[in-house]
Amino acid sequence: MEMRTGRRILAVRTDRIGDVVCITPALAAMRQLYPDAHLAVLVSPYAQDVLTGNPDVDEIIPDGPFWATLRRLRSGRFDTAVVFFVTARAAALVRLAGIKRSIGPASKAWSLLLTDMVRQNRSESVKHEADYNLELLRQLSREIPRAGTKVVLSPEEARWAEYYIASRCGITGDRQLVIIHPGSGGSAKDWPLENFAALADALAEAAPAARVLFTGSAREQAVLQWLDQRTGSRHKVLREELPLRRFIALVSRARLLVANSTGPLHVAVALGVRTVSFYPPLRACSPTRWGPYGAGHLALTPPVAPCAECVRACRTPDCMRFITVSSALQAAQAQLALGA
Repeated sequence: MEMRTGRRILAVRTDRIGDVVCITPALAAMRQLYPDAHLAVLVSPYAQDVLTGNPDVDEIIPDGPFWATLRRLRSGRFDTAVVFFVTARAAALVRLAGIKRSIGPASKAWSLLLTDMVRQNRSESVKHEADYNLELLRQLSREIPRAGTKVVLSPEEARWAEYYIASRCGITGDRQLVIIHPGSGGSAKDWPLENFAALADALAEAAPAARVLFTGSAREQAVLQWLDQRTGSRHKVLREELPLRRFIALVSRARLLVANSTGPLHVAVALGVRTVSFYPPLRACSPTRWGPYGAGHLALTPPVAPCAECVRACRTPDCMRFITVSSALQAAQAQLALGA
């Protein structure tokens, strides 16, 4: 680990994969603002591999048992903490670790444990999550450098993915790998599963060079099994559970990724892979806040009036079905036609 002599900064984001991807522009900005600082990130063990190899990060601290994590933070002698998502646990850790300055959204009662509370109203979803994260850094500097999201792979990981796709998936030569990831973390309404299967069939017919690979998490094996039975041998289904770094490497070789609002979507964007994604008409799940960060991607929403939240009396409980397979096929074809 490179020894740095400047300030010691702790970034905190202890939730999901996509959320961690969305702090990488802020990490890059902090590295530019403080090139000699020691920059550590407190992250969930589940999502820590998103930051492996990131040149803006000096230290990754997995969030373990409370007192063990607190001891590690105290030993880090951090002078500044930026808490991108304030939970009671994160706020308490930063406060008890004796960090002199702590910055975060003024969104919860426990935000009072921070020294610098920034009022953002993220629930209004008028900005992207990555931009809300960058906005917190205005407590440190008036001018904030801009960057896209970033996930970094080693050459060895990239070579492994190329070999795996050829040997295990049978996709070689000029074939275009299209990854369809139909599951999600449950934070938003999903596009119907049968639509994903129909899209794969339609895409194979409309784009003969495309080869579809369905992927999913360990908790989504039932979804993958259904797709395996539904599509037969027409498409590949990844039933093997890969470590996160290898899954990231696999995504990096895709020409296109199709998904709901979920972590793999943000990983693909950070790797420069084009995407087509599906979002419900809910303000809290808006693609304005949670969609792909940057240009070159297509996010589809149903043509219905926006809702504040899902309620039992919803006038369109099957709203995601209003995103048609034909519209998704058109979007996927447009993305494939744009090239790598």
